[in-house]
Amino acid sequence: MKDNNPTFTTKDGDMSQVSMKNGFWFYFEYEGNDISVHGSAWSGKEVVYVNNHPVSIKRNIFSRTSTHHFSVSGKQARIEYNLVKLLTGELNVSLYVDDVLIAYESKAYRPTRNSGPKAIAMIVVSAIVGGLFGYGLVKLIFSLIG
Repeated sequence: MKDNNPTFTTKDGDMSQVSMKNGFWFYFEYEGNDISVHGSAWSGKEVVYVNNHPVSIKRNIFSRTSTHHFSVSGKQARIEYNLVKLLTGELNVSLYVDDVLIAYESKAYRPTRNSGPKAIAMIVVSAIVGGLFGYGLVKLIFSLIG
């Protein structure tokens, strides 16, 4: 595989920020074509767009890597996803055209410093509420049956 001095790309704005709501967005340009890559943080759905038209769609839930094959400017291209760090959600996306690395971008979902205790509190509260709801539901079902 050849290396053609890949570029690190990024776009400003809301879509360049990683979030659970918007997922991961990556942007590349190749010979006047806009290549956008989206990865859902919830469902594992991955979509590659060329000039705002979807050219490859996959759902990837269990693997840390994924490859999408498509054509751009009459050449064979591929996007490679690589989940580097599961805990921070660091995701590397590379664009290859004719087996030459054209561009590379890395993003991660990193909670803010203060979100650690908040996240733990949210998990504890959610577990308590879920437990109470589940207990109440089971009690109701048994009262209706019995």
